[in-house]
Amino acid sequence: MSSSTVLPVEEVLEDGSTAFDVDGTAEVLERVATPNRSNARTLLLNRPKALNALSTSMCKRVFERVSRFDESDLVSAVIMRSTTPKAFCAGGDVRKVALACRNGLFEEALDFFRHEYHMDYLLGSLKTTKQISFIEGICMGGGAGISVHGSYRVASESTVFAMPECNIGLIPDIGASYFLPRLPKQIGRYLALTGARLNGAAAVAAGVATHYVPTSLLDGLERRLSEVINTREFEPKTVTLALEECTEAVAPIGNYPNIENIESCFGKDTVEEILEELEKLKANGGEALEFAEEAIDSMTKANPVSLKLALEAQKRGSQSTLRECFEMEFALVANLVTQSGGGDFYEGIRAALIDKDRNPKWSLKSISDVEEIDSYFQLPAGVDELFS
Repeated sequence: MSSSTVLPVEEVLEDGSTAFDVDGTAEVLERVATPNRSNARTLLLNRPKALNALSTSMCKRVFERVSRFDESDLVSAVIMRSTTPKAFCAGGDVRKVALACRNGLFEEALDFFRHEYHMDYLLGSLKTTKQISFIEGICMGGGAGISVHGSYRVASESTVFAMPECNIGLIPDIGASYFLPRLPKQIGRYLALTGARLNGAAAVAAGVATHYVPTSLLDGLERRLSEVINTREFEPKTVTLALEECTEAVAPIGNYPNIENIESCFGKDTVEEILEELEKLKANGGEALEFAEEAIDSMTKANPVSLKLALEAQKRGSQSTLRECFEMEFALVANLVTQSGGGDFYEGIRAALIDKDRNPKWSLKSISDVEEIDSYFQLPAGVDELFS
């Protein structure tokens, strides 16, 4: 055995269960929920103090393990969970990435996004292995990337889903330009441009999640899935039945407040027109007043360039493949983060996570100041293609 070989280390979790750290980082753990032979494996995100913010090493780890699962005769499903009920995954470790950009370490920053997107694309293009995600607690940005591309996405009463990237000088990425425009009633645009949050029931109704299961039943559901997924040939009906044993019904999307206003306002063709419709709604007052005010406030505080890019990315993404969407998003992010000193990206992170003054000073003050965005969709000179 090589002296550099890392042996699996058993970890005892807070709930008394055990899992294995097989690469020595302890950021991603692996377990089999039942002692009998099972073709399901559980990967546990394990950075609780950071709310499971994704590091480059975590992305590499998940990619490596899931790649092996997809090629193995012993695994037909991977269950993604968190070791903390507070968060499934609060996003990428953008503070670390922004500081790298601030110091001119652009290759380090781009390396994170490459590994994150490779992981996310793998999860969305598995050949034989199916992914089942338990989205407990906070799920934002990168947390969406590690869950929404899978076949089964379980939300609960603790779920908080959001895509707040425009507030930090980025754009909703991780394949968001693919899945957001495919949500009903312009919900994708609404989430991208305002950073609005969905609870578990709303996430299911909107199509972000596929099932709603109370948190008290999730441990039992993991064990049940581990029991029924016991052959290499994946049987969707068996998994669906196991999920439905625990699933509670949610109201259809048409029953949610302001859904018609979301569809009418965010169905407009430009950011300017969307804001105009929201202003009209605000002027009319009534039950939609609070909705309009909150949406306007969120959008006027966001980075104007990010808003323009996010809307255009959804338009293009609605007609693109998942792979094409990742390639497009990588070009956008590469342009945003490689600006001198980290540009608006660093400023957004400074205001939100470093100084925490919540008062970013964007390079452009308003939507009307954004003259062109087409250049952002081309990779900067010297940056390699995502899938090169």
